[in-house]
Amino acid sequence: MYAALFLLGVTLLIIGLSHLTSKENPTHLKPMKPITWKWLLGGAIVVILTVWLAAAMMMSFATRVTSPDERAKLRFDALKTSLTVGAGAAGAVALVLGFRRQWLNERAQSHLEFDASEQRVTNLYTKAADQLGHDKAAVRLAGLYALERVAQNNPEHRQTIVDVICAYLRMPLPHNPWSRRDADRYEGETDPPAEFLAAAKSYNEELHVRDTAQAIIVKHLAIDAEGVRDGLSFWPDLDLDLRGAYLRDFSLDGCSVRKADFAGADFHGGIFVVRTVFQGTPWGKVGPVGIGGARFTSCKFGGRVVFEDVEFRSDASFDGATFKRSSFFGGVDFAGKCNFSSAVFKGRAEFEGSEFHDGVDFTDATFRDVTYSPAGMYVLGATFGGCEADFRDATFDGSVDFREAIFNGKPISDEAAPNGTNFSGARAKVGDDISQTWPTGWRRGDEIAPGYSALVKDTPEGGANN
Repeated sequence: MYAALFLLGVTLLIIGLSHLTSKENPTHLKPMKPITWKWLLGGAIVVILTVWLAAAMMMSFATRVTSPDERAKLRFDALKTSLTVGAGAAGAVALVLGFRRQWLNERAQSHLEFDASEQRVTNLYTKAADQLGHDKAAVRLAGLYALERVAQNNPEHRQTIVDVICAYLRMPLPHNPWSRRDADRYEGETDPPAEFLAAAKSYNEELHVRDTAQAIIVKHLAIDAEGVRDGLSFWPDLDLDLRGAYLRDFSLDGCSVRKADFAGADFHGGIFVVRTVFQGTPWGKVGPVGIGGARFTSCKFGGRVVFEDVEFRSDASFDGATFKRSSFFGGVDFAGKCNFSSAVFKGRAEFEGSEFHDGVDFTDATFRDVTYSPAGMYVLGATFGGCEADFRDATFDGSVDFREAIFNGKPISDEAAPNGTNFSGARAKVGDDISQTWPTGWRRGDEIAPGYSALVKDTPEGGANN
């Protein structure tokens, strides 16, 4: 009996300690139910049953004794023992209630600490966000660094803070007083008006603030050469929403991004994306749409564009983008669908060593001639797999070189060649200084417009590189 009571006490003690040591997330706490009269009645019944069982067992031993005096003594001892056991059971119940009270107190304290922490973060976040709207650049810079600190110390708020910084970059720039039109008004004046100088200073300061915002985002997307994520600086699983943003000399070196949307962004200066991974799953792999990916739809690239050793693990879209200078896609791995439809390449376009696993679309793309760069499209050693490599209605105004390019795509239209290339409706500029090497199965045909020839399927009688 004593062993059973000991085990009962140990069990109650373990239950109480489990409540005390449980680590509950304050954000997922269930509503606490009060102790009802049923539990109190149940506790009283347990104590009474314990006393009755102890008394019954002890009395059964006493009845076996033949001596009346000894029997009376044993019955008296049985009564005392049963009351002692009942007191112990009542004490165990009280101990459990004490454990529960202590657990409730700690639970309430955890709530208070969590609320205080959330309130502090909210106050810091609100104050920093307010600083971004200040008219002084120094205050806006302080707001950016304050937001960075809040995000570093509170991982659950990182995406929200990155969204705020991205929203700041999406805001329109103030008027640039150094534009040619405004500068011409004060040409020759030794002392431009004070308003002009103030506007110029404000504009330059705003550019500095935006450069800082870019640097903060890029800093926390970077991983080291071994791919080990540094918990002190790397922020995993972030989405970037920079649609229509004004970005200067944008650079991603050794970064990892879950999803990036740069649709309509204006890249002033160059963009350098090196050893970077855009996470996600291509279209058609998990449901009707892809997960993650990168969108550069309708972007304006004002400077040199470099994508080198980059992985697009989901779909990548550059449709409608304008490349004003040279663009280089070297060793880029496009795991999903790649879209360059209606893109305009005003400079040299290179796709050296890149791989297109699920087809590429260059429909209505234009490769124009320019004076400051050797124009044309160069696809040295690139691999095109999956669906068709679609160049329908594309315009080539300069040299074209598909040497060593590998086309393993599957034709899906009657116009496509057996190797999965489709140049139907495309046209190429004709000139003595223009060198053009087309993929197997295609050649220049008859002139369809002054200075332009159509691209037609190659025949045994025609050359492939005309």
